[in-house]
Formats: sequence, C-alpha cells, structure tokens
Amino acid sequence: MPISKDLPSSPQQHGDNKIRAFTSRPPYHLSGHTNAWAESFNGTLKNERVNRTQYPTREHARKDITRYIELRYNQIRLHSGIDYHTPNEVESEWFQRNQAA
Repeated sequence: MPISKDLPSSPQQHGDNKIRAFTSRPPYHLSGHTNAWAESFNGTLKNERVNRTQYPTREHARKDITRYIELRYNQIRLHSGIDYHTPNEVESEWFQRNQAA
C-alpha cells in the first residue's frame, strides 16, 4: 500500500497535531516577491545567453551556462540590486569587512 493512502486528505483530519497545508500565498511568506530574484536571474540568463545560442547537447548547454555565470554574470555584469557592482566585488568586500581580527 502506498504511503499516500495512509495520509489524511486534508490537514484538518490530523486534529490537534497543528499540521498546516503548504501554500505560497499570505500569510505563509514574507512578501509578494519571494521568487523575484530567481525569476529575474532566469530572465536575464535566457535573454543574454540561452536564447542566443543553439546547444547540440544538454552537456554542452550545462557547460556553457556555467561558464556564463562564472565568467560574465558574477565577474563582469553590473547588477542594479547591489548598487551597480558585480557579485564578486560585493562578496570580496564582505569578506574584507568580516575577516577575523
């Protein structure tokens, strides 16, 4: 018998166990922009790289996208969300500020 048949069809059937159904709607998230950063990144990746390239294999796509992220997106591309710096610059500044004395 599959495990799912043993589970109740709704959280209320568990009574006092205080089990809540997962939802991405309020009040179970902090803001309406929970996935905004990921959606923004995916849009940028598609516009700047994926839609301009034909990949013969999945492996070729994986390597090319990894190379784009590591060499262009993190090192060269300026990001408005971090005051027009690159992610690598921001990370480096953070490590310099937080070095153990």
